[in-house]
Amino acid sequence: MEELNSLRKEAFVISENLIQCILKRRPIVLKIQSQKVKKDSFQNFDPNREVLLFNSLKDIDSLTLEELLSISLIIESQAGTAVEYPKWSRGIHLTAKPNNISEQINPILLASTFKNSYDALPLNIEYKELLVRLLK
Repeated sequence: MEELNSLRKEAFVISENLIQCILKRRPIVLKIQSQKVKKDSFQNFDPNREVLLFNSLKDIDSLTLEELLSISLIIESQAGTAVEYPKWSRGIHLTAKPNNISEQINPILLASTFKNSYDALPLNIEYKELLVRLLK
């Protein structure tokens, strides 16, 4: 029982740290957006940047689809606060509403981790053309 309590405490501390990291990330993303607007180079969705970012994240390919969705939702939520960012979780990139977890994940993130799930996405023509060029 002592080991169980110890493990629960450790999991709790990690959960607290996750929350603090999410909260710490939010104002940083807003500052980045603000800097880009000041430099007149603002593009809220930069697919090339996302490919570089997702390919450089250490151990991202060790996450489950559910964990990946969490990351995708945090990015979508925080990047979309000041201006419009693709609402992947709502299926903006699909020919129909999302039917499963993989269809709600940023497709660039999905392609860098679960290629088979990415290949099965029913992409609409706009995003299919963009992503085919981008992910060559």
